[in-house]
Amino acid sequence: MLRGLFGRKAPSKETVSDDTEKNHPPVKSISEMKDLEEIQRYYDMVCKIEDPAIRAGELQPFAEAGFHQAMLKLALANEACGKTEEVFTWLKKAAEAGNYTAYYEWGIRTLQGAAELAKQQGYTDERLLRAGLSQLCDAAGGGVQKAVQALTAYNHTEREEAAQVIQPVLDENLKEWAQILDENDTLAHAQYTKGLWYFYGVGYAQDLDKAREWLQKAAAQGHQDAEDLLENPLLAEF
Repeated sequence: MLRGLFGRKAPSKETVSDDTEKNHPPVKSISEMKDLEEIQRYYDMVCKIEDPAIRAGELQPFAEAGFHQAMLKLALANEACGKTEEVFTWLKKAAEAGNYTAYYEWGIRTLQGAAELAKQQGYTDERLLRAGLSQLCDAAGGGVQKAVQALTAYNHTEREEAAQVIQPVLDENLKEWAQILDENDTLAHAQYTKGLWYFYGVGYAQDLDKAREWLQKAAAQGHQDAEDLLENPLLAEF
């Protein structure tokens, strides 16, 4: 099931940001905190804890409270502790809560697992390959630039046996996302994502003029990522 922006499952409201402090906070329950400002300050400090095991323990209440950014950070902290099962559990939860970076991290790890199995056993696990690609497509549909970049390698594969598996997955998922983006192309994030796709040639044929057009529309609405991508020399207007 595909999830996310523009008519898919709405992301949970994320009220904590990623600005962080270096001090180790005292152990404290979220329910004991007075307001969102105090929760924010505490979360900021938790994210800077160097020991991944301690950081994971402190992030757990935030993740369980539904903060999808905390779910993602908890997954990565668990990975540093070697807890593979917990990594995938929290990446999945973060993605299902509407975190598109989590879809990217989930997809990359799924594809890495497929590649490792292929190396060890001499064959490709098509189920893992399809799952990982679908997860990357959802991340790309949510405007995660590194997911779009990752898909370019799969989008242009010349390996016939791989293309037979890869291309149908990309065609199905990217076509669905393209339709969603087209239906919501007055929204800044949809405009940015369309520009991103045109820039890299994922989901659409590469077209730098169209990339510039959509990115300019998004930038006009204040989309910072669109403004940043427009600084790429390939998109300069002469």
